[in-house]
Amino acid sequence: MDLPILKYLDVLIGLALVMLLGCSVVGAVTHVINGILRLRVKDLQKGLSDTLLRLDPELPAQARDQIASLIQRHPGVARSSSILDKLGTPFLRGGTPGTSGNAPASTIQRHEFIRILLEWGAGEGPLAKQAANFTAQVRALLAKCGVANPEAALSALRTHAVAQERAFPELAEHLWHTAAAIDALPAEFVGRIHTWYDGMTTRIAERFGMHAKLIGSMVALGVALAMPFDSLDLLRRLNTDDKFRNALVEKAKAYQSEAAKLAPAVTAGANEAKIELTELRQRLDDAEKQIKDFQQTSLLPPPEPRTGEWYQTHAGGLALSWVLLALGTPFWFDALKNSLKLRSMVAQKDEKDKTDRQSPSPPVTPGGGAGTRAQADLVKEVINANPAPGDERGDFNSAVG
Repeated sequence: MDLPILKYLDVLIGLALVMLLGCSVVGAVTHVINGILRLRVKDLQKGLSDTLLRLDPELPAQARDQIASLIQRHPGVARSSSILDKLGTPFLRGGTPGTSGNAPASTIQRHEFIRILLEWGAGEGPLAKQAANFTAQVRALLAKCGVANPEAALSALRTHAVAQERAFPELAEHLWHTAAAIDALPAEFVGRIHTWYDGMTTRIAERFGMHAKLIGSMVALGVALAMPFDSLDLLRRLNTDDKFRNALVEKAKAYQSEAAKLAPAVTAGANEAKIELTELRQRLDDAEKQIKDFQQTSLLPPPEPRTGEWYQTHAGGLALSWVLLALGTPFWFDALKNSLKLRSMVAQKDEKDKTDRQSPSPPVTPGGGAGTRAQADLVKEVINANPAPGDERGDFNSAVG
């Protein structure tokens, strides 16, 4: 018999493939918005400002924000500027003009933060020259943490870093600098930073993740309304239209080897801030080309007129589309991959069952065993010759009387 699960899997595969295409648009637009709004940059600025507060509680909030913003623009940690960074300049809190033509950093390691503060307090580096009005406050901050002589502390830090590199060349660079800071700098200063910095970066990641999810959810709603995209209609058509469903399954199989190209890598972590506008445009173009390809092959029905009555009638399907698109590319990528794998296993089992049913089988005797026709007849004769008590088989009178 046919297995209904194959049909249900085909419906899931078709839904996952269409959602994956929709999520590619959602992901690309979300990247553009995040790049323009500079969410990660602003979250890092807030985290650095909070860390400076732990080092010097008396430092004014405005000064902390300005110092944090200048640290992000240090040439040693700043990023190369792109079109998205220029578009996002009005959205950067504080509006610090910067010390170079680069964009503010979206990630700063712990040892980089320590080194920048010491250089600034010692009067070295670009910040000491271009933001000299904050140097006195930085020196006061260091003094409260036990670094009374930033020049000597910076020299000792460099010496110990070189010694660590010479002694342990197999270790990662950040381990050299961390060990050098512990050995060369006052424990009060290193302890305050090490105590708070890792927790601060964790909160930054959580805050950015929440912001990205909120923006992605709003973009998913916009995509669902703009297409317009009714998931309930799609499910009904997948359930009733065999040709449409089979076509989507074949498309999914063809795209399986290149599934990573269907959508942006929304889980790229810190690399998200480094995505260039050309890459984002390419992703949008790829997503648009895929959707047009579906429409040209009649896999996706043409959109109906967007009237107010249509939106009211399809409100439930649009809401479902919003929720499904908000699940994101990783969810639908895994769903498509696992569904195709499960379908292959079920199809193989179904084919094996059909082959077994079509193959000839030996006759079965009344006793349940397999045997020849002569053996079966012999068993019947023995049973008829020795009927059980109350058994009327072979008694002609019981049939007529």
